[in-house]
Amino acid sequence: MSRIDDVMESDDSSDKPNEEMNGDRISSIMNDDYTPVDTAKEPVDKGISNESIIPKAELTEKKEDKKEDKKEDKKEDKEDEKEEDKEDKEKKEVKIESGKKKIKYKVDGIDIEEEVSEQDLINNYSGQKAIQKRFLDIDKSKKELEKGKEEYTKDYNFIKQEMQDVRASFSDVIEDFVKTGNIRSNPMDGVFNLLDKMGLDAKEFDKLLLSHYIPEVAAFLDMDDAGRETFIVKKENDWLKKGRDKLENEKKQNVEQRRKLEEENSLKRQHGVSEEKFKELKDELEGKFNLQNLNTEQVIQWSRERPFYTRAEAIAEKVPKTDIVKIAKILLEFPDTTDEWMLDQLGYKGILSKKATEELKNKIPPKPVSKSKKYEVDDDDELFNSFRRR
Repeated sequence: MSRIDDVMESDDSSDKPNEEMNGDRISSIMNDDYTPVDTAKEPVDKGISNESIIPKAELTEKKEDKKEDKKEDKKEDKEDEKEEDKEDKEKKEVKIESGKKKIKYKVDGIDIEEEVSEQDLINNYSGQKAIQKRFLDIDKSKKELEKGKEEYTKDYNFIKQEMQDVRASFSDVIEDFVKTGNIRSNPMDGVFNLLDKMGLDAKEFDKLLLSHYIPEVAAFLDMDDAGRETFIVKKENDWLKKGRDKLENEKKQNVEQRRKLEEENSLKRQHGVSEEKFKELKDELEGKFNLQNLNTEQVIQWSRERPFYTRAEAIAEKVPKTDIVKIAKILLEFPDTTDEWMLDQLGYKGILSKKATEELKNKIPPKPVSKSKKYEVDDDDELFNSFRRR
């Protein structure tokens, strides 16, 4: 304590002359009309500093505190710089977004002036590129279709020309024979030519034809003139009969087709199904259920069953893993059955209650865990119960 007292007294004694010197110094400076003074010659206070009095432990703590303060200041400065950078970026983005320019362009010969931003131009450019790509794809597919059409037309014209040539080879021989009654060329040349183009063996066909007609020709040669004339007339009658039978078959087919068409139209009118509705129902059966070769009765039947199937689909959406066809059959057999009753039978209320409980569980906040209870004791623990009885 004596050391500290001496130091404190020495500090007090040293301060007073300094104050007096400072006062005299200021007055002398004022009297000299602000003449420059050499500060290097001023007396230096050589008193004992406070560092010699403070213990080293306290000094180290203060230094560490200063270092920590400096670190915190640096962190705060860095955070401020980051925030300023973010603000600058946001300002730049806002400036970019708000920076719009007026542009002029023509649409169908009409001048249009519009304010657009850089982002608008980017979006329009990307959209134009996408449209160009689609047009290129369409143009490519169009070219492929045109190429396929050209090939089809080429094949069709070739086959058509070949058939016309074959027909001409037959017609020329027949007309010549009808006019003159003479045979100037082989009437089978057109057949042989057709067989060659079809890739068939015309030579074997000629043998087959000869074997077929030899007995008939031999019988014809053994006949007299009356028999031969009768034979020819009979042949003509056979061909005429075949032509007549063909016409009668065509008439019967036309009558039957007309009768079916009238029955179909009558059936459609009875069930109130128009032609457009009939086509829609038929397309639905073919597309949705992959059913082909449908007749009118099947489509009309679907028009009656479709509402029940639609109800069954709505019920199946609410209750998963249900058979739509079975539900539709039940509804069709018992039309008075309501959707609510069917849902109850399928357990829809249980699904709703389960869903509601799950939603409530999700909404209930979790229970806070008490920090005071470090251990949880089970009441059924025998060891704990034995201690509790004591």
